Amino acid sequence: SLTNSLDTRNHLKILTTFLSGQPGRLYLCINNILIDDLYLPSSNEATRWVKCVSIKINVFAWRARLDRLPTRCNLLSRGVEIESLNCPICGQSPEDARHIFFQCDLAKAVLRRVCRWWDIQWVDIMSFEDWNTWFSSIRLSSNLTQILEGVFYVAWWHIWAFRNNTIFNDPPPRRAVISDDIISQSFMWCSSRCSSPISWDVWLKNPYLISL
Repeated sequence: SLTNSLDTRNHLKILTTFLSGQPGRLYLCINNILIDDLYLPSSNEATRWVKCVSIKINVFAWRARLDRLPTRCNLLSRGVEIESLNCPICGQSPEDARHIFFQCDLAKAVLRRVCRWWDIQWVDIMSFEDWNTWFSSIRLSSNLTQILEGVFYVAWWHIWAFRNNTIFNDPPPRRAVISDDIISQSFMWCSSRCSSPISWDVWLKNPYLISL
């Protein structure tokens, strides 16, 4: 049955929370989930939602953490013929979620930049599981922890967008603007969703000092 085919702890929660009253999108989402459940890896990880960023960023991060994005390794597992398994950004290793978001040189540079911005000690992380352990060790207020998690979601979004632009666009995208885009876009979403005002100057220089 349809219900048995879905992960009720995660998928139905998403559908009822975010797609209520939109039958067309609901139908499309159910079909996509059924296809994903057939072909992509499953996980028992609890769904995490960060209120300070948009729905599309939350859904993207959820799919990334469950390894449900069309990386080259996942496409091959679906029977899609591709010229190379290697990462389209660095060309050094097979492209799976762990590589594209943590092990690729671009991902490492972006995540280190986020940590410098937030004055947080970064360690080499190889997977989302490692990231969960590391992130839980960070000592910030609950509100700031949520905002920081949202910033990482935005960073992963931009890494994936850079990957797609590298494959499909000519000329290739510029690496130099990724960090600026992450800072400005995360500010736009967080400042519009937080009940307390957020100063752009504080956000740019010392976001961990924001008073909420």
